[in-house]
Amino acid sequence: MYLGFDIGGTSVKYGIVDENFNIIEKSSFATNQHSDIAVLDDICNAVEYMKGKYSFDYIGIGAPGFVDSKKGYIEGSANTPFKHTAVVDYVEKKTGFKTYVANDANCAAYGEYIYGQTDTENFVMITIGTGVGGGIILNGKLFTGSTGLAGEIGHIVIRHEGLACPCGKRGCYEQYASATALVRLTKEKVKKSDGLMSSEMKNKIDSIDGRTVFDYIRKGATDAKEVLDKYAKYLVDGIESICSLLQPDAIILAGGITNDKELLMEYISKYYKGSTPVKIAKLKSDAGLIGAAFIGKSL
Repeated sequence: MYLGFDIGGTSVKYGIVDENFNIIEKSSFATNQHSDIAVLDDICNAVEYMKGKYSFDYIGIGAPGFVDSKKGYIEGSANTPFKHTAVVDYVEKKTGFKTYVANDANCAAYGEYIYGQTDTENFVMITIGTGVGGGIILNGKLFTGSTGLAGEIGHIVIRHEGLACPCGKRGCYEQYASATALVRLTKEKVKKSDGLMSSEMKNKIDSIDGRTVFDYIRKGATDAKEVLDKYAKYLVDGIESICSLLQPDAIILAGGITNDKELLMEYISKYYKGSTPVKIAKLKSDAGLIGAAFIGKSL
């Protein structure tokens, strides 16, 4: 059995995974937005709960942002409170378990690869959530660069002097292609439009989430179609840049937004005309959790 944690900007998913990549038990808790230590304490509490029910040798943690796996640090993250946080040292001392930490998108890419559902050893995983992450598999191995920080696709600049990003730059990919960005675009449309989605959601704007646009497209709402159309253009901008740089055999998309894969791919295909296939992760939103559970085997 393996225990993995997938830290996100809004929640931390964790679970026990068996040798056949089946999730035996899964749960989650809200990500503390103000304290890195509070998040780690919540992780340690979850470890205590799981060790009372299962036997596992180590803890695997996937985290967004700049992660130094060799030192066991989360150096920084735009969407979580971690900054120069000694994750491995803290969790090992508090739980007694060997601990590994890696970038969450790297975990997702590794999870998809070891699950055996890809027909290539060279692909780029784009994880779409609170931010945008990237994991690169080259020749069957995770590519993390000279300092272990390669693959921060979310901070490729796609709009010069564009929207401000918490990383300090402007125009970063995740400001336009994340699920957070899709929600922002939806709210902007609702405030300005008189379409079906806008008229029904104007007084419920705080309840808009990443599913809203997809739900209203199924109802035939033109204003919802316009939002997803704009979002797809941004998403494709990054995909094309990645393909030009790395020429992978495939681009694989992961994250909750991919649960509406038919609609998402329909809109992507309107603008993406490249030869590199764009696919949806077979593990969907569980890729990061499964990859984190097994990450100790690759580090």
